[in-house]
Amino acid sequence: MLVPTPLGDARITRFPAAARCRAVLMLGHGAGGGVEAPDLRALVVQGAVDPFGTPAEYPPLPLGHRLVALSAGGHEFAVRKAQTPVFGEITDAVAEWIDALLG
Repeated sequence: MLVPTPLGDARITRFPAAARCRAVLMLGHGAGGGVEAPDLRALVVQGAVDPFGTPAEYPPLPLGHRLVALSAGGHEFAVRKAQTPVFGEITDAVAEWIDALLG
């Protein structure tokens, strides 16, 4: 489904809920901008060695947004063989963030 926005069309893929739904989780890459919207609550997960920018280089986020700095991983969250995978960090951060939003 395409939804018109001031910055161009946004593509939405919807998956039906398996049970009663308490919230909707939208995942996006952020291409096209718009993170400054006052009603948006964003979780940014950034790999420690992302060539596009490390967590320390990330710009200040608007109120309501949260930056999670991973202990390892690049842009695609890949880690070196000697490092612990970061997927546990990612899922823990997402779960905590959703719990905080839902109260």
